[in-house]
Formats: sequence, structure tokens, C-alpha cells
Amino acid sequence: MDESLRRCFDNGYNKVVFIGSRTPTLTPDMIANAFKILDKKDVVFGPTVEGRYYLIGFSNGYNVPLADFDWRHANIYSEVSSHIDHMGLSWEENEIWYAVEHPEDMEYLARDINHFRLTGDEETARETERVLGRILSRFQ
Repeated sequence: MDESLRRCFDNGYNKVVFIGSRTPTLTPDMIANAFKILDKKDVVFGPTVEGRYYLIGFSNGYNVPLADFDWRHANIYSEVSSHIDHMGLSWEENEIWYAVEHPEDMEYLARDINHFRLTGDEETARETERVLGRILSRFQ
């Protein structure tokens, strides 16, 4: 992430957001909101209910040594946000969400996908829905 962040800022981007691979139901509005937060803050976090985060973003070329942290640590959100506080950077949270970390999290995932489809959203998590369909068809 550090190298990607540096390259983005070196190439003229003034806001960069990373999203986690275990959060396939993030909506475009959630990501857009993260960029709006970066209009006024140095850092944005998208916290998860597990004490981690699904999203982290930076503005204005700030370089936080992300490689220095153990990302498997259960309290990574607390560690990184404390470090950012210590650096004197401003930050804000995006809405809390979940990451699919355990088998029981699949219920959240299925609920969200069903909600998207029932409300007419045919795009969000479409590829995830297809993969789940293929997996489930193996058990029929």
C-alpha cells in the first residue's frame, strides 16, 4: 500500500482510497462519501464492527508508514488511528460496515445482496452474487 500511495501522489492525485477485498457490498455512495471526507480531512477510515477497517484513504500527499503495522492484528484500526493522531493529522470515519471474515458473516453478505436486488440495484456486488451462486450450485 505504501508504494501505491506514493505513486498515486507522485502522479498528481491528491486523494487516494484503498478498499478491502473482504467487503464486496460497499456501495458507490460509501466510496464517494470517503472522497468527500478527504475534501476536509487528511485521512478517512471505514471502520468495521470487528475493530478493523474496510477502507482507508489519504489526502494531500500524506505518507503514513502503513507497512510498519501488523495488519493481522485484531486492533489494527486503533493502532493506525492512534499513530495518525500522533502525527497530528485530521481524520474522520465513514459509516461502519462489516468485512466477510468468518463463515457466519455470509449471512450479512446474502442479506445485503438480497436487499440490493429487492430495491432495484442490479449492479452492487453482482460478481460476488455470481460466485456465490456457483458455489451453492455445487451443493444441490
